[in-house]
Amino acid sequence: MEWERSNQCFKKGTQTAGTSTPGPKPEAPEYYHLCGAPSTSKNQIIRRLKNNGDLGLIINATELDMISGAIKQDYGKHDDVFRAAYHHESAATDYKVDGELIFVEVPRLALCLSGTPNQLPNFMHSMENGLFPRFTIYTCGARWKYRSAAPIKGKKDYVTLYKEFSLQVLEMYYFFQQSPTEVTLTDSQWEEHTTYFDRLLNEVASEQADAPGSIVLRGALMVARIASIFTALRKYEGAMRMKEYICTDEDFHAAMQIVQTTLNHSLLVSSSLPGDEVKSKPLKSYFRIRTVVESLPTTFTYKEIKEKALTKGISERSTCRYLKSLLELKYIDKQEDRYIRIKEFTDK
Repeated sequence: MEWERSNQCFKKGTQTAGTSTPGPKPEAPEYYHLCGAPSTSKNQIIRRLKNNGDLGLIINATELDMISGAIKQDYGKHDDVFRAAYHHESAATDYKVDGELIFVEVPRLALCLSGTPNQLPNFMHSMENGLFPRFTIYTCGARWKYRSAAPIKGKKDYVTLYKEFSLQVLEMYYFFQQSPTEVTLTDSQWEEHTTYFDRLLNEVASEQADAPGSIVLRGALMVARIASIFTALRKYEGAMRMKEYICTDEDFHAAMQIVQTTLNHSLLVSSSLPGDEVKSKPLKSYFRIRTVVESLPTTFTYKEIKEKALTKGISERSTCRYLKSLLELKYIDKQEDRYIRIKEFTDK
């Protein structure tokens, strides 16, 4: 306000003695915005990530259209920022019209989005640009049940309840600021983690020539992230101050089970991505030929699997390629004119 007054006086020539010429207009202070708007520009989201630093940025959208609509605009097209932020890779923007380089070295971004199957193609229409595998996906059907909105005597209303939750999260934030945590996994946990994702990646890759293996690879990363969150919560509950905390088997297996479920959902939803088409496709199980093998006896012939696969709409060429992969991975063995299943598939 003082600069505005000095500037107006300078323009009008009404400066008093001793009044200096106004310098450059002061910039407005930057504020933290923990929760960002889903409808935003690429420049603005990078600016928020830069200003917030280690605090990071959270974007919630109950409708996918809120964010997919912005991505399609000229000021949007920030899905590349989402891809970079997932791996904490640097993001920057530098346009002539702004005359300012905005650079964030280690972006920290959390997205929580929900929507209908028909809204998904506007946000991610294919696997091509790498955005889809970076999301942990969960699908659910509608369970119609009316719940009364009438207040219940002696019970907290949801506004009060969530305000208390928010204060608890704020306490956690201050706690971890004062006591950062390095989470480590045990040797046995790493061995189980490696064994599971190695087998699953082989099975996914053997199912299709253009298999979405990146879903599995990033699922392995999500296990470590979810296990770290569970471990941090344990540290907070116990008010412990050690810098290094070993993940418990309970928390590790909980993280594994969550990701095992979401991986199956991701593979399921990937079948509905329309690609160059406009509308999404019907959902169908990713594992098609595996179900054929599982429906056969332990010992089976090529004729039996070929006939069974053809009834499922799977070509003979695909069946041959899949059998070759299973032989290389030692899931089956061939003895004369018969195949024998010698190893079970990973849990679905």
